[in-house]
Amino acid sequence: MPALFSEKRTADLLDIPAASLRDDRHRGVGLPYVRIGRRVRYRADDLAAYIAANTVTPGSSPPQQD
Repeated sequence: MPALFSEKRTADLLDIPAASLRDDRHRGVGLPYVRIGRRVRYRADDLAAYIAANTVTPGSSPPQQD
């Protein structure tokens, strides 16, 4: 079973407000998420992939925005 993080834990790990995650879900952008009943969870693998995709190496182009 994949590790799942709550919205608050995910926001803490990314050092962003939880409201940013909610706004992204509403707009249909950002991290993939899992809905379990009324609860929203984020898979650890998706979080790692998101961080990797948005990592900028000095001297290279910034990641493309969707």
